[in-house]
Amino acid sequence: MDINESQSFTGLSANSSHIANDLLALIADSDQREGYSSSDLLTLSDDGTMVAIRVTVHDIEQATPALEELGFEVLGSAPEHHLLEGWMPIDSLRTMESLSIPGMLGATAIYEPVTNVGSVTSQ
Repeated sequence: MDINESQSFTGLSANSSHIANDLLALIADSDQREGYSSSDLLTLSDDGTMVAIRVTVHDIEQATPALEELGFEVLGSAPEHHLLEGWMPIDSLRTMESLSIPGMLGATAIYEPVTNVGSVTSQ
């Protein structure tokens, strides 16, 4: 069966932005920090003003200056994989969404690692 034949795929709700839904949600509830939200799982700076993000771009060298103008602080890059990681001020996410950053494919949040250690930590 061809993938286009009689199969329908259900994806996430429509998002025409290059910014991932979890980052858009962070913008929406940045003023309302009560209780649990999905932003509790994101990697935030100690003062809570920046979020760690991974940006996928065609040309890292071309996109970096535009991101740095928004306050982006580069932590690392992998040009061969078109990836750039760093801290972005939460207040700049809305501006980042509206800008046309050269070659930008998308931006996603970097989540905190989750571990699950039982009551016994040795054998």
